[in-house]
Amino acid sequence: MEDFIIRKGVLVKYTGHDHNVVIPEGVTEIGAFAFSRCEPLESVLIPGSVTVIGEDAFQGCKSLKSVEIPEGVAEIGSGVFWECVSLKSVAIPKGVTMIDVFAFSGCKSLKSVVIPKGVIEIGACAFSGCESLESITIPEGVTQIGTKAFKDC
Repeated sequence: MEDFIIRKGVLVKYTGHDHNVVIPEGVTEIGAFAFSRCEPLESVLIPGSVTVIGEDAFQGCKSLKSVEIPEGVAEIGSGVFWECVSLKSVAIPKGVTMIDVFAFSGCKSLKSVVIPKGVIEIGACAFSGCESLESITIPEGVTQIGTKAFKDC
């Protein structure tokens, strides 16, 4: 717990240097830039109590390979996984309605993405620069795809 700065349920900052991190149960939000540029981070387990992942929360975590986003997450902020160059796959939970701008931009190793029914908007540049992307499933309910959402894929 000493590696986490948590205020009123919001994980404000991770100060540790572990490769594999388990976020404590009871955290309801991962704040903006909470893990930003945490170079050694390879995997993170997010508890079911989390409903929001703030903007740029994992931005620039170059070693991050896997992350499990729990079903309770309803909001994934802009740039959440921007430049997570080792991230290989991601399953977006059912409750998410929007994939914000630059959410997965620059994830060069990302090979597959499953977007659930319920997502209605994919933001601008959301997957731009995902040059290894081989498969993506976009459900019928998506009504808006931002400019350059899949540029350089």
